[in-house]
Amino acid sequence: MRLKAFQKRVSGPQVPGPQNIWDSDGQQVDTT
Repeated sequence: MRLKAFQKRVSGPQVPGPQNIWDSDGQQVDTT
C-alpha cells in the first residue's frame, strides 16, 4: 500500500533524491 510505504519511509532516514518523487496530488511515487 502506498500509504504504508510512505509512513515507513517517513519513519526511516530521509534521503532526498530521484527515487523520492511527489506527483501533483502529493502522492509519493517510488521510481526504484
